[in-house]
Amino acid sequence: MIFEATRKAMKKLGLPEGDAFDMPSSTKRFPDGAAYRIECPTVNSSETVAALLETADKTGVTINRITETYGIFRHTAQEVKEYCKLCYDYGCELLLSTGPARPMIRAQRFFLPRVSALDIAFVARNSSSVLSRTSSVDMSLAAAAS
Repeated sequence: MIFEATRKAMKKLGLPEGDAFDMPSSTKRFPDGAAYRIECPTVNSSETVAALLETADKTGVTINRITETYGIFRHTAQEVKEYCKLCYDYGCELLLSTGPARPMIRAQRFFLPRVSALDIAFVARNSSSVLSRTSSVDMSLAAAAS
């Protein structure tokens, strides 16, 4: 077989030769009793979040967390609100990165009027129900805005 040499080498090192299907299931659980979580990283537009959550609903897959990695300063205040609303309505956590690096922020502010630090503070203050439900939102955004 194609992987026989690899399996022999693993066994020689005292490691499993393949998947350990005979291992007992872990008894560890999340606070709600679930055995695992699904996180979708790098979902960088509210349109993509909407499509992802709609597909998850249709297929019966539970998504527990969405991570936006593009950088919140690159989105308009309306886009940030849409992220929050979509995740709140679905019931998943939302992590928003501050991004981008300082030189990019300066260039972005100069060329493209987008979301400002004050807009982020406004969204954070006026979305307390969303933020409390999505407890993993990076609250350092509010600190960065002040």
